[in-house]
Amino acid sequence: AAFDFFQVVGPLQESVSSLEKVRVPVISAINGLCIGAGVDLCSATDIRIASKGSKFTIKEVDIGLAADIGTLQRF
Repeated sequence: AAFDFFQVVGPLQESVSSLEKVRVPVISAINGLCIGAGVDLCSATDIRIASKGSKFTIKEVDIGLAADIGTLQRF
């Protein structure tokens, strides 16, 4: 089951990690709520600009699970 799960998560991880591999600076702009996959994507960018009212959350951490797709590895 773990290998089957990796077959699903691997391409998702690669899509987020592709932002880190770009040869030019990648900038993310956050306005409002940034939840789950949004945190994954913006944490993979080089520069993050957030509005004053932006809020970030990773719900997995609130219930004691490891965050998916490497969120905590970047923050």
